[in-house]
Amino acid sequence: MKLKKVLAAALAGTMVMASLTAVSAETMEDQSISDFMQNMTEGTAPGIDVSGDFDVTLTFHNNGNRDQAGNYYTNFVICIRDENSNDMFVRADNWSWIYDYETAITYYCDNTVSDGTTIDWYTHTDYDGDWAAWVDAMSAANDGCDCTVSITRSGNLITVVSECGGATFTIAADTDIIGENATIYLTGEQCKLTNIEYTVGGASSTSDDSTSDDSSSDDTASDDSTSDDSASTTTDDSTTTTDSSNDSTTQTGDAAPIAAVAVALLGCAAIAYASKKRFA
Repeated sequence: MKLKKVLAAALAGTMVMASLTAVSAETMEDQSISDFMQNMTEGTAPGIDVSGDFDVTLTFHNNGNRDQAGNYYTNFVICIRDENSNDMFVRADNWSWIYDYETAITYYCDNTVSDGTTIDWYTHTDYDGDWAAWVDAMSAANDGCDCTVSITRSGNLITVVSECGGATFTIAADTDIIGENATIYLTGEQCKLTNIEYTVGGASSTSDDSTSDDSSSDDTASDDSTSDDSASTTTDDSTTTTDSSNDSTTQTGDAAPIAAVAVALLGCAAIAYASKKRFA
């Protein structure tokens, strides 16, 4: 009976340690971005490697350039790039598109396609909050605002939820273009991103703050639609995609260290109990 109690206590402690490890946040270098995707092109964009289903949360301070009225795209951008250079982009104002590298076709979140056809991939595009307040909060004149962005995948469904300036944007795409292995990048246009942290759940993932190399090939997918003061009619002036190769350096969400700790704790507990029985 005493052995069971000792082992139970050791296991409970291990579970607590595992839960603390799972939610610990990793930090990334601050980003100052001029041209669209500049930090990805230069190989300095913070990247988080993911595989299969995933659950990633990014927190950071966004300071965009709102010198010109209506330039809502001059803020952060989330890019999910798979190992075949297929991309899913989600801008801060919730405009999104998926770029198929092999066919050079772009699929937009209004379910139109660059080849003139239509799709039915984007299943959920919502905006909740005060649009004018969001525009004001994201302005560089007001020193920007803190943002939380959640990126998840379940099967083929990729969902991105961003909370900035008192507003919440949600967008989801059900598509098989983005492959099993991918990298989530934090990029943007004419913005400064600081205090960047992230947590990873789900499948094993890695982080690399510098992942592009000189062997990258350039491809372009453009959207020239005009923006107004509603979240559903926003612009994209530049959507050049740049291929990158990834080197995984920092393991996160790995269960092996936790398992090793668990085995060590249970072993120590058993030895301690056995020693007590021998010398009692």
